[in-house]
Amino acid sequence: MSGELDILLPANRRGTDILETIANLSSDEVFTPPWLVNEMLDMLEDNCPGIFSDPSKTFLDPACKTGIFLREIARRLFEGLKEAIPNPEERRTHILERQVYGIAITELTALMSRRTLYCSRDASGKYSAVQMCGEEGNVRFRDIGHTFDKHGKCHFCPARRELLGREERIGKEVYAYEFIHTDIPEEIFHMKFDVIIGNPPYHIHTGSDPENHQKSRPIYDRFVLNAIRMRPHYLLMITPMKWLSQEPSTETLRNQLIKAGHLRILHEFNDSHQCFPDNSVEGAVGYYLWDSSYQGATTIFRHNENDLVSKASIDYRDATTFPKDEICASIMTKVQSKGYESFSSLVASRKPYGLESNFFKTHHKTNESVRNNAFIKVLGQDSSVNTLPADYPFSKSEGLWRYKLFIPKALGSELLWRKIPSKIISEPWIGMPGQACTESLLEVGPFDSEEMCKRCFAYVRTRFFRFMTGLSKVSQNMSKKTFSLVPAIPLDRKWDDQSIYSLFELSSAEISYIENLVTNQDEWVGRRF
Repeated sequence: MSGELDILLPANRRGTDILETIANLSSDEVFTPPWLVNEMLDMLEDNCPGIFSDPSKTFLDPACKTGIFLREIARRLFEGLKEAIPNPEERRTHILERQVYGIAITELTALMSRRTLYCSRDASGKYSAVQMCGEEGNVRFRDIGHTFDKHGKCHFCPARRELLGREERIGKEVYAYEFIHTDIPEEIFHMKFDVIIGNPPYHIHTGSDPENHQKSRPIYDRFVLNAIRMRPHYLLMITPMKWLSQEPSTETLRNQLIKAGHLRILHEFNDSHQCFPDNSVEGAVGYYLWDSSYQGATTIFRHNENDLVSKASIDYRDATTFPKDEICASIMTKVQSKGYESFSSLVASRKPYGLESNFFKTHHKTNESVRNNAFIKVLGQDSSVNTLPADYPFSKSEGLWRYKLFIPKALGSELLWRKIPSKIISEPWIGMPGQACTESLLEVGPFDSEEMCKRCFAYVRTRFFRFMTGLSKVSQNMSKKTFSLVPAIPLDRKWDDQSIYSLFELSSAEISYIENLVTNQDEWVGRRF
């Protein structure tokens, strides 16, 4: 073993640390670096002094991959219990038999975790650090499968029978994680845990292409909710941070973590590579400490490129929105006090004309040399323009013969606090009557006049608009919901940032805050096609 685990083995039993030789699994099931695990454990120890000096405390990792959480906990306990249990052999046995437990996510990770914790994949074998009762020791794995209903949907997770059912995937992983495929997680070990800690799987794919992240559903929230259901004293998890957005799908998790007031500390990293250098996790990630005995404000640390960007203390218990620091909270309060309707009411739902993103790859294109009033222009991927006959039977066509804005749906890493400054959105196009778009773009409007459309374009171009959009933008892809926090101010004039700042009575500090985070886009002129 490496020096970090030497204390758990006699000198003549040390070998190679498996964690130095293995590769990552996938962007959804990410191995946690040892330094990150220790930052999380430092946070726990700072807020609960003496927790690693108490021989009665119990720890559970419900999503073991390499066993790194269990190993580092055992290492700290081995040092912390010197006074309570002076004999090293007795101390080692007590820790491994009675204090650290794990549930592996696959059979392979169960073997790796046992090798990491017990120094042998057979916890009862002669090479194990402690000869446990049974080969798996306290790190278990059960190949349980999904519980599909008559519609082919799993009762416990977003899995679908046709893609993940055992009969169609013999010999392949089915992602039926034991910890979340039960209504009574406390019965897995039939015991109560003081600390539950881990890095759960983030998503489960619901499409045939595992690389298509648009065809995946979050699953980390179920691990966190089941952990809270077990009523530990402390919960530490590292997960994507989409749950802190306005997304309705994360409302239950948001309520449990912050609206109940038990979230003591949150460290957010706007670039996931800061935590996982070898993996690309879309959007921000963060680790946090939930304390069942705590009631109050959450202390939030936001990190960017390994530097601390901000520190804030926010009480979310009566919140309807979820700002990330005090200045952001002040801006949102001032905006909401005006009572404007949400700009999302002007944004059409997905596929405003019923055309898929790849429509022109699967359908015959109209001769591009013939573009006149008998044809409809269609804006698609990468601003490509194609045409369709004027009598094409669109399944949706509300805005077809009116003015509108088209905003590209995706823009790489342009997220608030991740890239500073950020554009947030791509340059919009002004759509004329008789023009449409594929699913690759969002439609804003429609408007009865070109002048009204241009006023909307001027508003969209402002830093203020794009800042408010960025508060809800948690990935490169946008939807109608992304604009939920943007106020739909009256389009009775051409707005610019200065007039909007005055409208909402923003202070110089709040204005600087916005302008530091969002780029100036004066070069956007309102292109037509």
